[in-house]
Amino acid sequence: MKWIVTGGCGFIGTNVVESLVRDGLEPVVLDNISRPRVHRNLTFLRDELGVEVTIGDVRDLGSVDRFFSAHADAAVVVHLAGQVSFMSSLRDPRSDFETNALGTFNVVEAVANHCPEATLLFSSTNKVYGTLSDLRINERETRYELTDYPNGVPPDLPLRPSGGYAVSKTVADQLVLDWSRHHDLRGVVFRQSSVYGGRQFATEDQGWATFFAERFVRDEPFRISGNGKQVRDLLHVEDLYRAFVIVAEQSESTSGKSFNIGGGPANSLSLLEIFDALEDRTGNRPPYDAGPPRPADQKVFIADISELDGLGWRPVIGIESGLDGLVGWAAEITREAP
Repeated sequence: MKWIVTGGCGFIGTNVVESLVRDGLEPVVLDNISRPRVHRNLTFLRDELGVEVTIGDVRDLGSVDRFFSAHADAAVVVHLAGQVSFMSSLRDPRSDFETNALGTFNVVEAVANHCPEATLLFSSTNKVYGTLSDLRINERETRYELTDYPNGVPPDLPLRPSGGYAVSKTVADQLVLDWSRHHDLRGVVFRQSSVYGGRQFATEDQGWATFFAERFVRDEPFRISGNGKQVRDLLHVEDLYRAFVIVAEQSESTSGKSFNIGGGPANSLSLLEIFDALEDRTGNRPPYDAGPPRPADQKVFIADISELDGLGWRPVIGIESGLDGLVGWAAEITREAP
């Protein structure tokens, strides 16, 4: 069975492709190779896994159309290609919107034209819900807590995106759902919390768990935004892949739906709490400076994963073993750094 993976040389994409190969499936990749250090993943996919990788940008309609025409026998499309940095969206809003909104339109149209029976799995974001500033929040010693949602944020909250990245991803999110309703697209939206794992090359603005793991391994000072009590639920990338497979297998019932996905309350950490966990694993406690909160940031986001639970999915990689692996990955790329 063939799977198309856009953005397949990125962090999530490379892990998804590796898992597909392991499971005896046939992934093909479209990626523009624009992320820092992503050429390492390109080499891994081509040389070690033997995966076909086409260099192309989802903003380029001709490239997308040719790629999907060549792979019209695909049964599943995982659309991961996108601009993922909030701060970059403020610096270059046009590029952000073209990549996330127009790029998604190009992919949706290509699926409809060339492989209309395929299931399209779209990687959306928790940022579609905005700052969540209207929700009641308790401030504890090391973290913020959602007063009225102990099981996490449900997918039926109103969409209130704030900031360029959130707006462009919300447009794409709603486009996939609208085409599922009116154009017979088999589209499913995953509103993802924080995904982590190996093969991520993080920056200060994206991939926060990996970024901090690298700082602790290197014992290097760093900077945070806010007081460190911000909370996210961490989802291991292998568990995300399992969700993709389960939802694709049940596309008759999942088409046209959106799911909040993350590690859930049991796998949630604040920045202060992950610092303690990383110190336990590395023996280091690098100093940091705390600046003002990031614009449009959420103090807490934990995904209510009960709807996916009803499909037979729950995270199986807990935060303890997941962080062990993350520190191992951070140590590997630190050793290989020039």
